[in-house]
Amino acid sequence: MKYLLIGLDDIDSYAGGCTTHFATYIVKRIIDSGGYLTDYPRLIRLNPDTPWRTRGNGAVAIEAMFPKNRIPFLLNWLEKSLHEYILLNDGLRPGTQPGIVVLDGSKITRETYEKINLFSSEALYRIISHDELESLISYLGSHIIKIVSPYGRRGLIGSLAAIGNYLPHDYTYELLVYRKLSIRDRDRALNIAPSLNWEDEYTFAHVDLERKNILWTPHGPDPVVLGIRGDRISKIIKIFRNIEKYVSYDRWIIYVTNQGTNEHFKRLIHYRGQSIEAFNQYIGVFELCSNPFRDKGGHLHSNAIVNSNLVEVMVYEPSGRLREFLDILKKGDKMILGGVFKPSRYHTNLLFNTQIISFCSVPIYRESDVKPICPSCGSRMESLGKSSGYECEKCRYHIKVPHSSKIYRSMWIPHLSLPPYRSIRHLSKPLKRYGREHKHRVKGFRSRVWFYFRN
Repeated sequence: MKYLLIGLDDIDSYAGGCTTHFATYIVKRIIDSGGYLTDYPRLIRLNPDTPWRTRGNGAVAIEAMFPKNRIPFLLNWLEKSLHEYILLNDGLRPGTQPGIVVLDGSKITRETYEKINLFSSEALYRIISHDELESLISYLGSHIIKIVSPYGRRGLIGSLAAIGNYLPHDYTYELLVYRKLSIRDRDRALNIAPSLNWEDEYTFAHVDLERKNILWTPHGPDPVVLGIRGDRISKIIKIFRNIEKYVSYDRWIIYVTNQGTNEHFKRLIHYRGQSIEAFNQYIGVFELCSNPFRDKGGHLHSNAIVNSNLVEVMVYEPSGRLREFLDILKKGDKMILGGVFKPSRYHTNLLFNTQIISFCSVPIYRESDVKPICPSCGSRMESLGKSSGYECEKCRYHIKVPHSSKIYRSMWIPHLSLPPYRSIRHLSKPLKRYGREHKHRVKGFRSRVWFYFRN
């Protein structure tokens, strides 16, 4: 038997084929050929703001023992099956460059692994260049058994980054359920009884509590039916068993993953040389140099100083209550923000898209004047001047306010605030996981049942 490390990434197609689904074919081939996995397959989320990648930006790593005499057949099968998978799904999306890397795990030394791990760490919060990729491939040399990259080498970045991150500290699990590739309806037709418990203290990101929407089901043509996320395998399997009779599926598999861990920010906390560049993740102290204001679309704008740089801080409308907490701040207030820098279309300064707010110099309570909600259409109303009241620009509903046109409220400001689940990133840690993080992970299986293939 030979110890193999297999990484794959960027296997996305027009018809919705995805990297995690193709990985199930590899797992089945390994088992059918007399091999076995030594750990759960890993789903590693990388920099979520890489412009040419999907929002999830997930890569997969598989560690397995495989019969030496069958390795040539496995390598040929990988190349052939990738080509067939892409053709079955109507070809690649523009800019997609799938990649598969197979390494000889028995030759990987501690020094070599640390090199791959550093590459993986930096792929969490910044853009990796092709020169850095080629440098690592050249360094690995004879450790590489096979590289499959028929349409470009960009997918090799995620493949190696997934191999290099074995999740030694905090981690979560996700049970992904798939349908057949021939079924491409956007409606999953899940007739699940509404009385079931969607979530408990050990699972997350299943329901948007503000709007009561189900979030574990995608809406595209891809083969994923639903994903159940949580800290404990027993909990996510229990939820799946409760809804299994309502779901039509072809296979399911459990991944160990860095979703919901803030790993892209945790690495930065110990990285002193944080640079302010476009598409880089960042967490640090911002000082407002202007009062926040909202535009017509409901997005919140403010200017702030961070590391002696002037940036425009943005909190977009889908961020929900996150806007309200930033809305009542004033010039000179300081807070810790986590998010990403992006180029601005209209200004020379970079935009900062806010994902996390932690207040460090703001009173817990603050009274602020607010624009009331229109009782007719629900939009924000505009002031008509002192003692003249408010009018809704959308439906022209008018209210009178005696003595003063100012309406004040007292708002409690939490120490930490996140967007709602509907707009939170895969890597962002939900509030319920703070204080419940895993301290370390030991490789290996925690359940005898971790995958199912109907055939």
